[in-house]
Amino acid sequence: MQSFELDGYWHPSDAPYDKVPGTLEFEPESGLVLKLMGRFKSYTQKESGQERRLDIDTIFGQTSIGGEITLTQCSIATYKIPREYNHEGRGITHYRPDFCFAGEHSEGGPQFKSISFQLTSFDDWIHSSEIEDISFRLDDETEIVFSYTSPAHGRRKPILGNDSAEDYRVTFRFDKARGFESIRSNIIRPFQFFITFGLQEPVFPLLIFGQTEHRGDRPFANQFPGAREIDAFSRAGTSVVYPESRLRLKQEERAHPKWTLAHIEDDINSILRNWYAVYRRFQPLFDLFFTSMYYDDGEYPSVIVLNLTRSLEAYHRESDQYTDRYIEREQFEDYRQTLNETISDDFPKPFKSHLENGTFRYANRVSLRRRLKDIINDQEDVLQERFRDDLDSNEMATEIKNIRNDLTHLSDEDISKFDVEGEILYKLSRLIETVIADEVGFDPEIFPFYNQES
Repeated sequence: MQSFELDGYWHPSDAPYDKVPGTLEFEPESGLVLKLMGRFKSYTQKESGQERRLDIDTIFGQTSIGGEITLTQCSIATYKIPREYNHEGRGITHYRPDFCFAGEHSEGGPQFKSISFQLTSFDDWIHSSEIEDISFRLDDETEIVFSYTSPAHGRRKPILGNDSAEDYRVTFRFDKARGFESIRSNIIRPFQFFITFGLQEPVFPLLIFGQTEHRGDRPFANQFPGAREIDAFSRAGTSVVYPESRLRLKQEERAHPKWTLAHIEDDINSILRNWYAVYRRFQPLFDLFFTSMYYDDGEYPSVIVLNLTRSLEAYHRESDQYTDRYIEREQFEDYRQTLNETISDDFPKPFKSHLENGTFRYANRVSLRRRLKDIINDQEDVLQERFRDDLDSNEMATEIKNIRNDLTHLSDEDISKFDVEGEILYKLSRLIETVIADEVGFDPEIFPFYNQES
């Protein structure tokens, strides 16, 4: 998404008379900021003689180059009176919206009937995986379409052309209109993760736009004729602008070579359906893995290890193929009552409470080592081939568990002795990739990284 600045007049959605001039600025990494030359009177309170400005759910804007803008989840950032304005009693107010919707005014943000987006490196993936235009039902309420257009001619192109003219996009159409936050979390993010999984590098939306209930049959209404150079304001629909986190792994620093989910073109329909179904069921596994490995800039390796371990714990807990208790709940409750009765009345109250509500209450949950061993044993054949070594599930589970515990319970011991940047991250990431592939239903043979060294 491009940086931009737009001047205009702005007002709270519920106070159209309360207009203030200002500038909307956007940087892809730092986000949106609305700089007002003044303040909204309807969202200013006086407390103990001091003025206090309030957060606003929705702000509407009309820009100097035409076009309507909706800003949502607008948090008050700063208010100051520059020295040159002191004699005028005029200040500058800054709001930080989470989302900008360009092309309409809609309370709380628009409801989309369809959403389209492009991704970085998406053309690379399309070429390498030999997937062309497709269209199918993703689920009972959603249709997914891969389409290709040529910007130079504004029409679909049936044969793959040269790289400079490519414009692949993905469109999701909904039987029932949806808000963007739901679309971002449940539609766009899983698709980003899918392409990231295939390319072994983070991908980001370049453009996001769609048709909404409010716009109806007026796709070209409320456009921005003076901003053709800004992609977000040159689309025949309502565009969405929001910040993206920076790449944690730079292009030249990628730990693994690109691979592209080769030979899936015949099964792409079922694979994508499975991917979304598995994502919905094991969302913590996906979110913790992909954000830690690809989308969080500057995390300490130790934090990544903790997040990856947490993702495996969550997966084991939610999976039907594992048990996360040593004995049945009813039987354990009887044992727990017996254990509580062994606590001496002479014990200090905090210690007694800790035993009753901590140690004894959760004693039936299986250990992290047991969870890891269960998962590793299930993926043993593939991991053996990947690691090119005799795999000992007990040893691997114990190694991960010990490092997790030492990182969780820090002491004055030097934790640099743990190889958190090298082998343990490699093992954890490969284990999680294998689990995801197995759950989605990939044949391991289609993955180059299962059959070659990095």
